[in-house]
This record gives sequence, structure tokens and C-alpha cells, in this order.
Amino acid sequence: ELDIDVNAIGANNAVIREAARSKLFDVLRPGFLGSPGDTYVMLMLPPGTTGGWIAYAYINSWLSVYNGDRWSRSASTHTHELGHNLGLAHSGEGDLNQGSNEY
Repeated sequence: ELDIDVNAIGANNAVIREAARSKLFDVLRPGFLGSPGDTYVMLMLPPGTTGGWIAYAYINSWLSVYNGDRWSRSASTHTHELGHNLGLAHSGEGDLNQGSNEY
């Protein structure tokens, strides 16, 4: 658990995310993230940040971000976002002639 000096109520999620990332890099030992695929980090933002988003993750990255308590506890949301970290996009993205647009 990381404590940051930013009020989450009404704050843009990018502000909270960057404060948490900065604190994370302050407390981790150098090289902790290692090679891609070695480590994955889930940022669970507190309730109150702006927007109606659920979660997001970067494709082929170590980071996924979750909004509030409900989505931070959702195993299906974790699995979905980890899929992005592992290189998977939503079906139908990229070549729109392939696959289904459902996921």
C-alpha cells in the first residue's frame, strides 16, 4: 500500500495515477520491474476520482489501473486488464475484418 499526498475526491485519474507511479518508483528497489513480463503492477485508485471509467491497462506493459473499491476487487476485471498487459487487444480491434467485436 502506498500513501500519496493528493486528494482523490474530484481529481483527474491521471493526476492520481502519476502520483502513485512516482511513489512506486521511489519505494521499489532499482530493477524491480525487470524485463517485460517479469512483473505486473495493479494500481487501485481510491473512490472519488473523476470519470465513469472502470479500469484500463496498457498493451505489453506492466501497469493496469482500477477505479475505486468495486473494480479493484473484481477478478474478471483483473483478468481482462492483465490480458492487455500480456499483449491482447479487444477482439475486432486492429483488422476490423477479423474476429468479433464482442468481448
